[in-house]
Amino acid sequence: MESIKQYRHPITVALALVGIGLMLYYDYCDTACSYLRGDILGADLKWIGIAYMAAIIAFAFFRQSDFVRSLLAAGIGVEVFLLYFQLRQNVFCPFCLAFAATVIITFIVNYEASKAWQENQLKMWAYFLGEVNFPMFKIKRLPLVVIALIGYFFVFLTFTGSATPAYGQDKAPCIPSLGSGSYEIVIFTDYFCPPCKRIDTKAEPLFKELLT
Repeated sequence: MESIKQYRHPITVALALVGIGLMLYYDYCDTACSYLRGDILGADLKWIGIAYMAAIIAFAFFRQSDFVRSLLAAGIGVEVFLLYFQLRQNVFCPFCLAFAATVIITFIVNYEASKAWQENQLKMWAYFLGEVNFPMFKIKRLPLVVIALIGYFFVFLTFTGSATPAYGQDKAPCIPSLGSGSYEIVIFTDYFCPPCKRIDTKAEPLFKELLT
């Protein structure tokens, strides 16, 4: 354990880079998560995940352990909600789960047991995730469970997600016509096949050209 503490910051940076790699590779997800999507306030979760890990790398590089632990605690709260979302939809993305595991492992690497928790676990249960101090904000011994709850409720209030394939989503209103009126073409492809998905974007302009 002491050796982990000694190399805590380099390990944190390495794990954060793994998290970024997972998000970058997410576009090539060819399992059930090929249509599992989500965003927070309109921003794609993939890019939020990359920015999140980049912030952890920055704080770890400057050895700001309290900020690192705070971000990781908030991340655990977010991942709890996202895991619930996948359970509810009964769709599990291996990349999303791997990213969550990366956050948890990184938190364990940076974990510091609170003295209050060690002295009295029954009364000080709120400190089981540890505590942080921010003297510049005059904040002392802030339980990380509070930050985890903030992360959970923030994503609960701002998250928008979908696990519905394109062919199952609501259709745009159109007027059926055999003449010059509106028309609609529905393309059915295998969403578990990345090459098939790429054909969709090429087929659309081709159909428009044929029907004009």
